[in-house]
Amino acid sequence: LDRCSDTKPGARVDASGCDAAVAPAAPATTDAGGKASAAEKAAVAPLEVPTTAGQSLVLKGVNFESASAKLKTSSLAVLDGVAAQIKSSGVKIEVAGYTDASGSPTVNRALSQRRAEMVMAYLVAKGVPAANLVAKGYGSDKPIADNGTAAGKAQNRRVELLVTEAGK
Repeated sequence: LDRCSDTKPGARVDASGCDAAVAPAAPATTDAGGKASAAEKAAVAPLEVPTTAGQSLVLKGVNFESASAKLKTSSLAVLDGVAAQIKSSGVKIEVAGYTDASGSPTVNRALSQRRAEMVMAYLVAKGVPAANLVAKGYGSDKPIADNGTAAGKAQNRRVELLVTEAGK
């Protein structure tokens, strides 16, 4: 079933016919004909890693199994694109992991640290120099949305890249 019939000719595609270089940031939604919705197509736009110290990027589309540091398969294409950009730019990055406020702060900080380390390990496996990365888990500190709603909690469960040093 081709859910992204407007993919450019010659592009590498996944099993659903969508560009394999990126992953959707949200669960797939389709119209009555089984095609990707406009919102889903917009969600698969590649992320652009900043190159100026102090700038950050939330890795939309990078998700984990519940209460785990295991990356969901849909996250890998996003991370592949991010790894290529970091390698070519030479920036130094803090990989920052966050959770929502559910549960113990101690458990959340440890989980966010493991998730940040998992993303860092994946980027290193894709060729990003380990010396250019550091992983830091913040738990539920620094929320970007209301932890009182399901949507807010979903936004707070995130990984961000913070540029600590511009590329050379």
